[in-house]
Formats: sequence, C-alpha cells, structure tokens
Amino acid sequence: MPKSTHDIIRVENLEIAIDLRGGDLNVIRGASFRIPAGKTVALVGESGSGKSIIAQAILGITPRVARVTGGHIYFREKAEDTPIDLAAMDDDLPERRALRGGTISIIFQEPMTSLSPLHTIGNQVEEALTLHRDVEKGEAKEVTCQMFELVGFPDPKRAYDMYPMELSGGLRQRAMIAMALICHPALLIADEPTTALDVSMQAKILGQLKILQKKLNMAVLLITHDLGVVANMADEVVVIYHGQIMEAGTIEDIFSNPQHVYLKALLKAVPTLTMGKDEKLQSLRDIEHVIPKSMQRSVLPVDSSTSEPLLSVRNLHRTFTIKKQGMFFGSSSRSVTAVSHMNFDVRRGECFGLVGESGCGKTTTIKMIMRALQPDMGEIIYNDGERNQDILALRGRALKEFRKKMQMVFQDPFSSLSPRSTVLTILKEPLQVHNIGTSREQTEYAAELLQMVGLQPSYLNRYPHSFSGGQRQRIGIARAL
Repeated sequence: MPKSTHDIIRVENLEIAIDLRGGDLNVIRGASFRIPAGKTVALVGESGSGKSIIAQAILGITPRVARVTGGHIYFREKAEDTPIDLAAMDDDLPERRALRGGTISIIFQEPMTSLSPLHTIGNQVEEALTLHRDVEKGEAKEVTCQMFELVGFPDPKRAYDMYPMELSGGLRQRAMIAMALICHPALLIADEPTTALDVSMQAKILGQLKILQKKLNMAVLLITHDLGVVANMADEVVVIYHGQIMEAGTIEDIFSNPQHVYLKALLKAVPTLTMGKDEKLQSLRDIEHVIPKSMQRSVLPVDSSTSEPLLSVRNLHRTFTIKKQGMFFGSSSRSVTAVSHMNFDVRRGECFGLVGESGCGKTTTIKMIMRALQPDMGEIIYNDGERNQDILALRGRALKEFRKKMQMVFQDPFSSLSPRSTVLTILKEPLQVHNIGTSREQTEYAAELLQMVGLQPSYLNRYPHSFSGGQRQRIGIARAL
C-alpha cells in the first residue's frame, strides 16, 4: 500500500494568548508549519518557547487561561478527507473527543504527574484502548501486556497490576508511551518522550517508534530539546523561539546549513566527543550574577587531587519487600535488591556521574545519601574540610545543619514543587528554615537565583502550573542552589 503524501496537520498563522490579570500575553505569534503523513517533524526550541502549548492546541487540551485567538489547525487523516479546522472546534464535542487519544495521541512530558496514583498501570493503559476500540476484556488485557513488552517492561504481566508509585521514572515514561501507542494513532505527539530514559532504553524506544511509524504510516510531531534525538528521528525540523517560527526545513538543511542566529547558537550548545577536557559549551546567552554579601559563604580552595574525598560511599545496600496478592491464604512477599554493595568517592569540585538503566538503583542510592531512605547496611562519610561526618549517624539539630551542605534537584520538576506556593515562597523556604538573611535579603536572593537559571525576577509571584516543564526544572535547580 503506497504511503500518503498529504499533510496530516497544517498549522497556519496560529495565534495563542494567555489571560493574565493585566491583559493578554501572546505566547504563540503567527506560527505556521506542516506535518506530512507518515513523517516525523521535530519542533525544537528552549523551554518556554511555546512547543507544548502548540501540541495542546492540536489536541484541544489547552489550559483554561489559554485560547486560540487566530489562525487555523487543519487536520486530514487521509488524502481524500475534507480538512477539519481543529482550532475552530469545540473541545467538548464527541467528534473532538473521538480524535483525542484515538486518532491523535500524545506522550506527555511528565510521566510522574500524568498517571493516576489510584489506578494500576494496566487499568490506565487498557482504558485508552477500550474507550476508542471495540475489544473484549480478556483481549484488552492481552493487547495491553503485549504493548508493555513492546516498550521494554521487563515483566509485562506483573507491570499490569502495579501502581505508578511502584515504578521508576523511566518505567513510568514507558507506560505513557504504551498508552499513547495502544490505539495505533494516525498522529503521535511526543513531548520529550525519552527524557526519563537511559541512553540504551532511549535507543530501544526510539527504534520501536520508528518501526511502528513505518508499520502504521503514523505521523509524529516530536517535541524535544535533544538535537541528537532530532538527528536520529526527524525528517523535517521546525525551530521556535518565543512563540515564533524562526526556521524550518529538512533535517539535512537544518544541520548542514543553519541560517538563523538562534539555530546556530542551539547547535553550538550541543556536546561532541571531540571536545577537549577544558572546553566549554557555548550558552545561548550569558548570565551575570552577583550574590548579596549577606548570602556569600567563604569557600577555601582545595586541591581535589590530594585532599580527602568530599563524599565516600562504602558497601551501601538496600532491599525492598514486595507483597504478592491473590494467594489463597493472605499474601506472600519477596525481597528485591535495589542497591547492592555500592562503593564510590566524590571529590570536592568534581562532577561525578552515576549512570545506569532506569530502575537500576540510581535514585535509591541518592535518596540514601540524602537521608530520605535508610540503607540496610553501609557507610556514607562526608568530609567538610575539617572532619569526617557519618551521615547515617546524624540526628536532630546536627542533621538539620548538615542539610545546608547537600541539596537535590529532583527528577520530576512538577511533583516536587508545591502547586499552592509561589516561586518566591518556594525559593525563600530553604533560607527561612535555616535562618539565613532577613526577609528582604531572601527576596533579593530569590530574584538573583531566578536570573542565574535564565528566568525573569518578575516571575517570582507566579505559581508552578504557569511554567513549562523546562522552566519548572530551572526553578528546582534554583531552589537547590
């Protein structure tokens, strides 16, 4: 069967505004691009540039404060079909709901907050199938388990009965991919689809997406900041900056002959294997910062090659007990080893990488170092330059004082930020907990921290839900600093 050559999506002069108390904020301004049937189009740009809200407009799931103020989104599944203007359709129409999830599907950026904590993974993925396809219960479960196997679950039948909290970030992302693909959509919107995956699983998932795309003649709108994924997956590339399309073309044209200054800067910000040890990536913009004097801490220079390690982890071990349901008398349980006899040193000033597949124990290790989990056995020693501290032995005031010396940037930026707190409250809280600075100095420092991560100080009074995924991650980094 020959592949169609028509455009399944054609966006023309799209305008999207967000309602603010002081007026409208135009976040998408005259955007125009196309998605050919059976092809992959990558929408590339920095966080906050408008990538995700365009995807939401195509699906009809924009936030209540956002609305399409102009332009068209034409959808045509088959070449002989009459184009439908999705921008003009009511989002609650039955026809619109039938398209959403059945014909047009999405892999969300944040799997940890996109899955219901009250339902099993199997129920959630199976629901997408039963809503849009006429299948029997037994068949639906079988198809769901087959999809789990396809996206790389080590034990698909066991995963069917598991809850999101029982899975690692990478496994949750695979569950989201399974949910998006189970109805074999004509258009798949992949919003940062492999962010939570390790490189080996990323390659496997992207390879499976390519196979399914070819088999189903499925079009893909790939939203990403990873130019390596773009080079591997995309047929065409659309570059967006501050809600405007800067450049568009084939993958060969974009990488070999970039025209716009912003695109050239993006390409220079990508690491290569030929870079020297002291060679730095070029940022899109320079950020100058001066930390208020009251907030500065004197740090003595230390020769990392001769000094004692800043952090020493020895023989760290942790197991979890998993209960099995469905037995005739009560339930049985078994132990799963999450971390086994882990040993490593981190030296002062060093960037130490802990690498491995999703679910292999990386986050569990970090949580034990942070004292969020207690290990079964092992030793964690922190050297502050004067003496060694046994982190696992710290209690009360000593533990609270130590918290200032070690901070964490969480994997999921949305669920780690309180939805009821403004950015100012989020950034001031660690300073208030540890009695650092006056209220005015804390506010000044919070504004400075936002600038350090490339956000405007005027954002301090906004809530996390009003930011993109990448911007929320920047807020998490600012809080850790």
